[in-house]
Amino acid sequence: MAAPRRTHESSQNGVTNADRRTARELVSLLGDRNVRDRFELKGKDGRAATLTAPMISLIERAARIVADGTAVDVFARDKELTSQEAAEFLGVSRQYLVRLLDRGDIPFARTGNHRRVKSADVLAYREKRDAARRDALSAIAQETQNAGGYGAPATLGPKRTRQG
Repeated sequence: MAAPRRTHESSQNGVTNADRRTARELVSLLGDRNVRDRFELKGKDGRAATLTAPMISLIERAARIVADGTAVDVFARDKELTSQEAAEFLGVSRQYLVRLLDRGDIPFARTGNHRRVKSADVLAYREKRDAARRDALSAIAQETQNAGGYGAPATLGPKRTRQG
């Protein structure tokens, strides 16, 4: 029996300074995207692979993200995920993900007693969730600005007067 193919590779440990330096070198090496249409990648054993423009673009995008100090997740868009895999990708517990599924926030299918989620649906949910978070944060920042801005002295609770 063959081992299941992984659909999600996560960089759980974060990005080290060495990773950032290597990523910057890689971005520099890939060069100007207007000049290149093919890139050859060689291993220490002499074997080589020619990368096409879409592959170069993908690698460059990931390298730029790592160079900025952010971990990268590689995710196959056309795969079905278990509820645990989907929860890990979203950074939530499996139980919370099951509530999202049962509430209808993310479409899913059942295979026996197991829920299966399309990775594209998980990505769509994450984008929608993140947009809602950004909008809420912007609204809070605007309310703060309207109330006197960030430079105004903070007042916590009602003013108290000293008695006797």
